[in-house]
Amino acid sequence: DNNYKLFAKATFSDDSTKTNGELSFESTDTNKLLSDENGTLAPIGIGSVIVQLMDGTQVIGTATVTIRAARTATSVSLDNAVVKLSKDVAEDIASVSLIIRDQYGDKMPVTSVSVTQTNTTTAPALVPLSATGASIALDGSMFSTAGIYRYEVKDNVSGKTQILTINVV
Repeated sequence: DNNYKLFAKATFSDDSTKTNGELSFESTDTNKLLSDENGTLAPIGIGSVIVQLMDGTQVIGTATVTIRAARTATSVSLDNAVVKLSKDVAEDIASVSLIIRDQYGDKMPVTSVSVTQTNTTTAPALVPLSATGASIALDGSMFSTAGIYRYEVKDNVSGKTQILTINVV
């Protein structure tokens, strides 16, 4: 992850204050972390690094920054994997969102999702769905035939999938 920045406000014994524009930051290990004088961080390696808050050449504070391994998607889930809708009823609405978590259990952004119908209990019942961002908007008017519809919801970045079941009554 990039685009992290440290912010600081130092209050001195005479009650004067200084902030980022008047202070600078220095990484103690440039093999793991680079920091520009404004506090913008650029991870290089893995591990913990101390960033020094500087007032001129004097160290007035420190912050420990831990750099972990690059995030990778390890699991996907749907916030609502089984939905029940009434056929031909536009007011019967539901929304389903894909959630991606990394190896640390943290949510990751969802950038590209595809939805493919896998099978159904009734025919003909091809009802194409699409995602807007991580969400799939559904309503009963999309389905004119009662039955169980199954869709594979895929994160196009990681390739991981989850099955969505829609029970139309």
